[in-house]
Amino acid sequence: MIGLQPYTCGDPWRQLEQRCQGRRFRAESEQRAVESEREHRFSRLQVSASALARSRGSDPAGCASRDLGLQSSLHSALPTSEKHEQVRPCWYGDARMLGLIEYGAMKRFKNLYPLIYSFDNVYNAYLKARRRRRYDRDVLEFTAHLEDELISIYHELATETYRTGQYRTFIVHEPKRREVAALPFRDRVVHHAICSVIEPRFDKTFIAHSYACRAGKGTHAGANQITAWLRRLHRQGVAPYVLKADVRQYFASVDHEALIAILARKIACQRTLNLLVRIIRGAGRDGKGIPIGNLTSQLFANIYLNELDQFVKHELRARYYLRYMDDFVILHPDKAQLRRWRYQIATFLHERLRLQLNERTRLFPARQGIDFLGYRIWRTHRLLRKRSVRDMRRKLRAFERRYSRGDGSLGHINASIQSWIGHAQHANTYNLRRRMFADFVLDGGLIWRGF
Repeated sequence: MIGLQPYTCGDPWRQLEQRCQGRRFRAESEQRAVESEREHRFSRLQVSASALARSRGSDPAGCASRDLGLQSSLHSALPTSEKHEQVRPCWYGDARMLGLIEYGAMKRFKNLYPLIYSFDNVYNAYLKARRRRRYDRDVLEFTAHLEDELISIYHELATETYRTGQYRTFIVHEPKRREVAALPFRDRVVHHAICSVIEPRFDKTFIAHSYACRAGKGTHAGANQITAWLRRLHRQGVAPYVLKADVRQYFASVDHEALIAILARKIACQRTLNLLVRIIRGAGRDGKGIPIGNLTSQLFANIYLNELDQFVKHELRARYYLRYMDDFVILHPDKAQLRRWRYQIATFLHERLRLQLNERTRLFPARQGIDFLGYRIWRTHRLLRKRSVRDMRRKLRAFERRYSRGDGSLGHINASIQSWIGHAQHANTYNLRRRMFADFVLDGGLIWRGF
């Protein structure tokens, strides 16, 4: 008589399933044991924490150091389900009010200066600085003596004798009148060398919804994010209000000492900090202002208003907040809450960053459309600003007049038009573009591609 065989005999898939079930059971048992041990340790350490809090008055000097050790022990003892609740020492609230610590763990950047003046970094900075400008006169002069120029920059940075060159100022009128200060090409190479080292490190400290002068961000990504938020709130049955604001004369109002203090809080490398201080103090008037034309100014501008970003996200707890340089919007269903936030933001900017909000700060329902990042944004669609359309019509008429006189280059005109079309294609502008370019003719041919 043949004895009964297990069901798994001759069934490898069933055997594999049983082995997996056994492994899962053992893993779950071990996890329960670990959780039980952690809960036990946590309960014992809570008793120690209570005793430490009661004894704080008797030994205030040693309280902070004991709290730091206790904080680490408490966090390691937390159950997995409670890991997200950070245990803070008893002095945390007082230090936050005094501005002694910032949001999250304070990590400082060290030993940056050798990376900045390394020859490979300086050469790569030259390649970046000449991009799309390699036939400009100052670039050609620099390239003609490339080896000597790069060695000179390397030597000046290594010996800390580099000084910023003379600024050249000029006025631009698009999109509005601004004074731009430009440095010689040699100094632009140095700025690229600096930014290539410190920008990736600072970029990790920025919030996700800061969209100016950052890789993978920009105006189109910001407009897409606003649209996504409006649609999400609509699905939740919420009709949001919008707080739209910007900083008055931002670049001209950046306070040098406040910016240097922010940089010093993150950069532990003194030689790097000295170089940045010389660049900051080499521009502006009366201890204020950073030049619009500098590459480092874009980074400094983001670092400076990152303080506002952290305040809005961590203190005000505003979920739908987005900033592009000195312009920002906040969405919220409660209009009164937005009024309170506007006052708190204005107070923070004045007291901490010595900035002021522009008089054009507005609070309105989102159904009116949000005029932001070059578009008028609704939940269902997106349009161009009326000013953008008006300016383009004026340019087209000017192109026709210049080309008929023989002043305009066909390639330059086409590049300008294609640039505007690339921007307009991110809005609902198909019929608008058809109407605008239907009658635009130069020398018997249409300048209209990619439609």
